[in-house]
Amino acid sequence: MQDAYKTLDMIRDCCNVETGSLLCWCTCLADYRRRYLVGKNISRIKERVNELTNEFQRNRGINTVDRQYQQGELTRICRIIQQIISNAVDNDIRYYNQGAVVLGVCGASGVGKTEAGAHVYNRILNQYRSHFNTFIWVEASYEDDLKELQIKIARKIDFVLSSDESVRDNAILLENALQTLLETGKILLILDNMRKAFSLEEIGIPTLSNSLRIIITSPSSSLCRQMKCRERFALNLLTDEEAYLLLINEVGLAGKVLEGEIEFGLKNIAKKCGGLPLAIITFAKHHLKFIGFDFISWKRALMSELDAFSSLKYIEEEVFRDLKLGYEQLNKYSSYGCNTRECLLYCAMYPRNHAFVAEELMKDWMTEGLLGEEMEGIDERFGKAKEILEELKDASFLVGIISDENEIVKMHPLMFDMASKMEKKTPWFFKPGRRLRKFVYEDWSGDVERVSLMGNNLRELRTCPMFCKLTTLFLQGNPLDLQLDNDFFNSFPNLKILNLSDTSMGILPKSLSSLKYLTVLLLQNCIYLTCLPSLAELVELMVLDVSGSGIAEFPDGMNHLTKLLFLNLSRTRVRNFPLHLVTSLHNLQEFSMIGCDLLCLPRSLMQEDYAAFIEDVRKLRNLNVFDFTFVSLQSFKEYISSQHWLWLQSYKFSVGALGKGKLRGNTLAFMKEFPNDPIWLPWNTSELLLVHCNAVTQMTIPNLQNLKFLEIFNCEGLKYLFKYGVWCCLRNLEELVIANCRNLEKVIEQDDDENSNPQVCWRSLRKLILSNLPELRFMYSGEAQCDFVQTIGIWSCCKLERFPISLWVENYAQKLKSPCSLKE
Repeated sequence: MQDAYKTLDMIRDCCNVETGSLLCWCTCLADYRRRYLVGKNISRIKERVNELTNEFQRNRGINTVDRQYQQGELTRICRIIQQIISNAVDNDIRYYNQGAVVLGVCGASGVGKTEAGAHVYNRILNQYRSHFNTFIWVEASYEDDLKELQIKIARKIDFVLSSDESVRDNAILLENALQTLLETGKILLILDNMRKAFSLEEIGIPTLSNSLRIIITSPSSSLCRQMKCRERFALNLLTDEEAYLLLINEVGLAGKVLEGEIEFGLKNIAKKCGGLPLAIITFAKHHLKFIGFDFISWKRALMSELDAFSSLKYIEEEVFRDLKLGYEQLNKYSSYGCNTRECLLYCAMYPRNHAFVAEELMKDWMTEGLLGEEMEGIDERFGKAKEILEELKDASFLVGIISDENEIVKMHPLMFDMASKMEKKTPWFFKPGRRLRKFVYEDWSGDVERVSLMGNNLRELRTCPMFCKLTTLFLQGNPLDLQLDNDFFNSFPNLKILNLSDTSMGILPKSLSSLKYLTVLLLQNCIYLTCLPSLAELVELMVLDVSGSGIAEFPDGMNHLTKLLFLNLSRTRVRNFPLHLVTSLHNLQEFSMIGCDLLCLPRSLMQEDYAAFIEDVRKLRNLNVFDFTFVSLQSFKEYISSQHWLWLQSYKFSVGALGKGKLRGNTLAFMKEFPNDPIWLPWNTSELLLVHCNAVTQMTIPNLQNLKFLEIFNCEGLKYLFKYGVWCCLRNLEELVIANCRNLEKVIEQDDDENSNPQVCWRSLRKLILSNLPELRFMYSGEAQCDFVQTIGIWSCCKLERFPISLWVENYAQKLKSPCSLKE
């Protein structure tokens, strides 16, 4: 930048030469000598301008990046760049005699990896030139193989490699050439935009030399690991505040007082860019052509054309081009033959900003057959699904969301737009969340394979032409409250996956029974659906989920579903279970029947059949997940004594009618009844829920060392929760919620044989909620510490005298300070 400003001053000096000075003393003839000198100076300036232009083309966009970093507006990115420079320049004792120092910079396409690398390159070149003797910048392309990369590196050091030589021979020649340069001083080598992982030794880079510093930029953090980067620096997407700061800096409004409408409009634009610096810079660059840096012009434009500006339609050509290149490289070299791009497109079948539970998304990929046909084992397929998920997250096509329970991911908004454009080149058709009112099939291609119309306003399904290749149809989230054509499903003879969840349909078309290749049928939360057509012909069905629906009876032909792996009947109106039906479903792996209307039947009518049903469940040796509501405490004890639960990977058991609350895995929920003898509780229980258990006066659960979540509601018989000895056994308890227990006085009571009150330390507790406990005086009569808790909530505990959390006065400020772990 300094060189550019000096050159600009030289140009101005030439332009400011007075016209008269180019004439002779009598102003009649031209002063040819002075004109010659000025012309020579202009020629020199032109050469310098060409040099600066070439430098700018090589480090494209560096001027913009320098400006924003130097002003300190993006301090997080600035710190990362400073760390990279420090690691490259400093002679750290950690790196002594450990060979070349390899640093990796990773992040999504368009996040600014090349610009950050160029900034590092220029800073070292200008401020730390004495540290290095040779500077090498190599920009890799998508098509580069190992030999082409070797030739590019050699060309930068004026060394010639032949394309006719073998890769191994070129590696030896390149290593010798670099080793010769290392004898004269250190080398800084930057490999920009690496898309393929090559061994540094295979390339011909002398990795044993302490005088070599290598910086690799790549969209994939896994590539940086494969290329043995000692340290990796992730350039994440910008936060909303960082994106806003970058935008106002790019449009020239930084440091100016903005009116509310202007600030709101700019923040809306920055948010729609999805934290992608390339999108923000491209938007600003385009509109500066028409608006410039004038504040009044921006005010007028934003207030009159906010919708046009917020659409960001002008960034598509440049931004999507970069994203498309990253998309086309997904899984290009997979040894499994799986299609990562199709896994990404599958996410675009859901509405914009849809949040996926990572584990469920991977199961969906497996169900859709997107992981290839070569992997037969479930563990192998799940492992590959995990690899694909990490690859998409590394490239920021999927963005992780912070969650206390499950891993949540969502598709980046710009990636969603890009995938929607790529859909036109695939046998897929998806229009989710577009408020469509009519079932339009005219836009479908004849070879369409997957269709998503979820989240629209479709009310009816009319007969359409034959689509023999269609395998997936998503219609969930539509009203579908009008009469459906009985022949509708005859148009899709090869349909495998059908989702009609969250609809208002009362009767399914009879043609559903003819879908003999159907493997997945989802009818969740169809509250008006009271019955299903015969399923006898659906012999390939593996997943049947009618949870939350209004069905009251089992459909005909269930005993023919011998391939069924997943069956969910939770929160339905099913009142009976046909005897010995479970034994015909011998491949069943997940069975959920919690919160059903089985409890509505008189016990005298169901006791015998109920015991036979439990006996049939115990015979399912492939069952991994079992969720069930037991009609009584006695029936629960009988099942637990059979030790069938020891074979399960996860379970959710309730005794009594369960509400609509969400339960975690390995959960026990007791409604009105709780066993006095703790031996009847499985030792691997992680969540325990008690509601209206008024007969309980204290919790005697010494065998639940794995308990993490304990919730107690409306248990009016409780005087205290635990004895001290019981509490000591609950070493892993993370969440404790107590509400509406009117007679509770203490949480922990000292043991009967204790003369003194030993200290209690709540080390694992992270969340503590106390609500409507009018008699609660203290958590524990002795000394207690609760210094690792993150969330505390206390309501209507008017007699609470002492709370086990350390508060101290901060020096000088004279303010109460809580533990650093406390967040809420």
